[in-house]
Amino acid sequence: FQAKSPHDGPSSVSPRTAGGEITPEGQGAVGRIAREFNLYTKITGSQRIGLFGAQKDDLPEIWRQLIEAGFETGHAYAKALRMAKTCVGSTWCRYGVGDSVGVGVELEARVNWRRLALGPSSERP
Repeated sequence: FQAKSPHDGPSSVSPRTAGGEITPEGQGAVGRIAREFNLYTKITGSQRIGLFGAQKDDLPEIWRQLIEAGFETGHAYAKALRMAKTCVGSTWCRYGVGDSVGVGVELEARVNWRRLALGPSSERP
C-alpha cells in the first residue's frame, strides 16, 4: 500500500483518480473513510484526492476500503506517470476543443508504470 510520511509521523494517502474523475459513490466513500479515520482531505495540485493524517497501523484498512470502493493505489510518489492533468474539455466548457478528460484517461492507461516526464496540452497556440 502506498503512503507518504513526512517525518515518521502520520501518512498521506492518494488514490488514483484517472483524469481527475470521481463518481458520487467514490466521493461518498472517501468522505466515510475520512470521517472514520479522522483524516484531513484536499484536492491536490495534480487532481488527486489527498487523505492526510493516516496512522501507519490504519493504512491496510484505509486501502482495503478504498479498493473496495473502486479506487486503486495512486502511485503518487513513484518515478513513473502519476497523473495526466486535464481540464473539463468540450463536454463541460464552451471553450473546450476536445475530450480532454478522455484523452487524459487514455494517456494514463497507455503509459501507466513507464518512467517518463511529459506535459500534454490541448490548448491552441
